[in-house]
Amino acid sequence: MKSLLTYVNGESFFHRLHPLTKLAWAVAACVACFASGSLPFVAAMVILCILIAVFGGIFSEALSVLKFFGVVAAILFVLQIVFVRSGIVVISLGGFSVTDEGLLAAFFVSLRTVGSLAPLSLMIMFTPTTALSAALTDNLRVPYKYTFIVTAALRFIPTFTDEMDHIVQAQISRGHAIDGKNPVKRFFGILPMSIPLLVSSVRRIDQMAISLETRGFGLGVRSTYKKQSFKAGDFIALAFVALILVLGIAL
Repeated sequence: MKSLLTYVNGESFFHRLHPLTKLAWAVAACVACFASGSLPFVAAMVILCILIAVFGGIFSEALSVLKFFGVVAAILFVLQIVFVRSGIVVISLGGFSVTDEGLLAAFFVSLRTVGSLAPLSLMIMFTPTTALSAALTDNLRVPYKYTFIVTAALRFIPTFTDEMDHIVQAQISRGHAIDGKNPVKRFFGILPMSIPLLVSSVRRIDQMAISLETRGFGLGVRSTYKKQSFKAGDFIALAFVALILVLGIAL
């Protein structure tokens, strides 16, 4: 899952868009999915995310992300079927029944979850964190301290994921039982391993804080070496984003 918040290098149309254009797309898609009451529209947003990943040349990297969102959507799907009891019974298995309203709510919630989370992940995979930080600072006038917090978090999440993988593999090589079909046992098997990850994370953060202080972080005005300007493709994409937002609110 480290590709969830990792930039994927490329030269596609989506890679060349301005970072704020991609950020606007992610925010507008999320708002549109939650504002819309149309199931076909939300399903179309999910399909659109898949097409963007395909034509952007990052489908293989985005596939693991989509699988993760699919698992979350499947859990929400089951919960909606179990707890939504109103409507006409369409499936009856012994004492358990599934209603039409429960199925509709299950499809709606699961697709809305994927449709609202996938654009943000794709935006990060298409955009270098340095470019996003520079755009927020130069164009939106966000203080660099706050943009640095966001970019640092995006930078270190894959690092912490790799460290957790190393810890898990080390414990498995020592005979620690983690594998199994019981998710509860797997959870309590992995839970103690979060302690060394927490210790190493605190140590890494402390080292980074000392490094920033020695370099005079926060002193003076921050400047950027490379500035990215809006191009014709950005205006076309922003018009498409505005159309999606209007459709999401209207439908």
